[in-house]
Amino acid sequence: MRRSGGEFEALLDAAVDAIIVIGPGGLVEAFNAAAERLFGYRADEVAGRNVSMLMPEPYRSEHDAYVGDYHASGERKIIGIGREVSALRKDGEVIPIDLAVGEIKRPGHKSRFVGIIRDIRERKRFEEQLRQREEQLRLVFDNAPLATALYAPDGAILSANQAFCAMLGYSEEELREMSARDLIHPDHREGAARRMAAAFRGELQRYALAKRYLHKSGREVIGMLHAGIVHDSEGQPLLMVAQVEDRTRELRAEDEARQHRERLAHVGRISVMGEMAAGLAHELNQPLTAITNYSQAAGRMLAADGIDREELARALDKIGAQALRAGEVIRRLRTMVRKRDSQRATADINDLVREVIALTDGDARDNGIRVRLELTPALPSAPCDAVQVQQVLINLVRNAIDSLKGAKQKGTVTVRTLSGPVGGVEVQVADTGSGITPGDAERLFEPFFTTKDEGLGLGLSISRSIVEAHGGVFGHRPNRPRGSLFWFTLPDEEVTDGG
Repeated sequence: MRRSGGEFEALLDAAVDAIIVIGPGGLVEAFNAAAERLFGYRADEVAGRNVSMLMPEPYRSEHDAYVGDYHASGERKIIGIGREVSALRKDGEVIPIDLAVGEIKRPGHKSRFVGIIRDIRERKRFEEQLRQREEQLRLVFDNAPLATALYAPDGAILSANQAFCAMLGYSEEELREMSARDLIHPDHREGAARRMAAAFRGELQRYALAKRYLHKSGREVIGMLHAGIVHDSEGQPLLMVAQVEDRTRELRAEDEARQHRERLAHVGRISVMGEMAAGLAHELNQPLTAITNYSQAAGRMLAADGIDREELARALDKIGAQALRAGEVIRRLRTMVRKRDSQRATADINDLVREVIALTDGDARDNGIRVRLELTPALPSAPCDAVQVQQVLINLVRNAIDSLKGAKQKGTVTVRTLSGPVGGVEVQVADTGSGITPGDAERLFEPFFTTKDEGLGLGLSISRSIVEAHGGVFGHRPNRPRGSLFWFTLPDEEVTDGG
């Protein structure tokens, strides 16, 4: 060091890391500027003192014995290896350091050692923050109510939280031995594989869709999958985060509600047909009477001496026409009362209105009530269950007719179709009766509430549930100048309600 003069001191002071030169007996011979900043001592405060002063217990008490063992055995524990240890500052603070020790050997002289020390407090703080963050994320992951799993690019399951395990009945250890494909219903496997491959190719950043899974027990689980890709520092796909919302119970409940609604609607249709029996009998009686009359006329023609073939042919044509008319009435009745699952298809609302009026017009005529149609042509087709929509129309038209029965001045029922306020179609059924009182209007849609002497009070409640299941709106307002007006809308796009 004496030969190198100031060059060695300049080198020590320029070093970023703390450097300490330790002579025989563990005494400090050099202490650079970085060491002064790290330990809080001036170089002259530590020069000639045992380096163990910079060590907390138990390192301080063990230091001299360790050096002695090394000289005796040559076994290295730190020298030339380096490790993470603790150091003691002048102010008493114990700090973490990385320590590397090198040995200086000169023939005929005792060994000296050079300690290179790096302050790792900042790194330790960062590591602790990272550890806490990872622990927090793990707790959030494990305890999240939403089923969550991590997939590798080949579909292998890297990790799964408690909710995911509970949803499918597997332990996390079991899932780690499986792939995403193993959990998916066979009908959905190919589509799932294509989407996952596209996501890892970078074609999809995230996606959401309903998917069918298989529980460990074999039962089906219906989930809404939300998937996204995590990338590494170079932007390459690393893993997929899949979150699954278990909708099995919800969809089953919706399906049960739909079935209940359909059963209730079926009961409602039968009830309505029963209440319409007199009008329907009249509607059937007309073609049957005509058939009888034309048949008798044809018989007389055949009994006469000279047969007028043209007149006989006309009579037979009329018999056929009336038979078809009676058959059409029966067809409509069977369609209305048949128990069936909901079936939606595009329909012309004006055609549905005309068919309903054909069923209800007889009752209106028998009571001297006029039914007027105001149908807007070229309306958009509405995706709907035609029978259910006709049930709504029949309920409204019959209510309008009933409100006018027994009135001194016979009124009019107007059925109107027009474009909906935000697309789709709107249907209005108005009457010129006495109207509905404000108190009754507030309870119109309550089940079993009715303003009639007879009836179950379910018609309007069922009608509103049918319309809302189609994504439409059902309402009532006073008609002007008198009476009531009921209206409903149907959207021009199909709405799924879980059924």
